[in-house]
Amino acid sequence: MSLKHAYFSLMAVCLLLPCLAAGAGDGRYQATLAETTWTLATVKDQCVLSHTVPKLGEARFIQPGSKPLTFTLAVPQESRLDKQVLWRVMPLPWKHDLEPQELGHQQLIKENSTLELSPEASLRLYQELEKGLSAEFVFSNGPEDLTAITVGLSAVRFHGQMKAFRTCVAGLIKLADKGEKRTGKVVAEFKIPFSADSYELGDAARAILGDRARDYRVSKSRSRILITGYTDSKESADVGVSLAQRRAREIKGYLVRRGLPADLMEVRQSGKQSAVDAANAVELPRATVWLVN
Repeated sequence: MSLKHAYFSLMAVCLLLPCLAAGAGDGRYQATLAETTWTLATVKDQCVLSHTVPKLGEARFIQPGSKPLTFTLAVPQESRLDKQVLWRVMPLPWKHDLEPQELGHQQLIKENSTLELSPEASLRLYQELEKGLSAEFVFSNGPEDLTAITVGLSAVRFHGQMKAFRTCVAGLIKLADKGEKRTGKVVAEFKIPFSADSYELGDAARAILGDRARDYRVSKSRSRILITGYTDSKESADVGVSLAQRRAREIKGYLVRRGLPADLMEVRQSGKQSAVDAANAVELPRATVWLVN
């Protein structure tokens, strides 16, 4: 056997053994390697990426088009009373010198059948799974609790759904239409850079907007134009939203001056980037423009 073949065989064994062991004893819920799948669906104008944990229920990442990502997990029946939960990521099987990294913990709501993480915790979990790390949720009354329950989530086949998930989120942009909300199909997306703490359009931003405005006029498009400004992550909520509003309005003003119809534009602001942007960009864009039919 070649060294290369031996290496990949070892990787396969390392990935497989934890999953096989997971279903062998009490106190743990986890899919085997063969059972592990992540499924993408659109449910009530939301993109839902779900994984079924045998004998337990579903783990879900839920992302509306313009709201933060959330993660939910079915709570084991035996853990719905007087329990707390901590979640952590596990090192890769061949990284024997590394310890699990705790990401957070919270008290369970009595008799609640579903655990829901905050947007910040949901995004962090999403990013760790995208890196290929597995995660564990431990339901217990403390480190000495002999009745602790562990739910394992594998990253196997998770990364393969990322492109489809991003496409799904982009397709759920909603625009106001005569006082009613309806879902539109995104036909183009472009991101506008801003300097930190600034809402002034720089040369790069003007170049992008100028080219897109020309294309829009030449095509005689009647697509709606959704402009969303984002804040800088270090800003406070109040200051950041104000900055995000100014960025979006600055873009709108520039496009109107270039001959695009103001009545087809909608300006929005967000204190945080969407999960799709935050999970896949080193420097987050500070504004995004979508053309929607």
